[in-house]
Amino acid sequence: MQADIEHVQYLMEQKNYRFNITELGGQTPKFDRIMKLVPIYEQGRFYMPRRLVFSDYEGRTCDFVKSFLEEEFLSYPVCGHDDMLDCQARILDPVLGAEFPKELKPKAPNYRYRESSGWMG
Repeated sequence: MQADIEHVQYLMEQKNYRFNITELGGQTPKFDRIMKLVPIYEQGRFYMPRRLVFSDYEGRTCDFVKSFLEEEFLSYPVCGHDDMLDCQARILDPVLGAEFPKELKPKAPNYRYRESSGWMG
């Protein structure tokens, strides 16, 4: 972890672009961290784009969202990798203070009916 932080700090110096790095850790096992995402997904409070195209380290074009859904999300907990889910779960770390959108509850329409002599009034 420290080597990663040092590398990012080195790149920030090179590009003259800086931001704070908050190191996350703790004693919560990865499985338990990921399971905390379940209610957020069930309530529809985790948003992703429909597609997110990028080039991988071999120069192949990939859709990040499709890869995530097929390789981790849909097959969890028996997927080959769970790093993207773990990364998403880290947003729940209290140190970050991040908040998810509130659950939207559909509002009932507010119709007012009144007696009238015609369609306009």
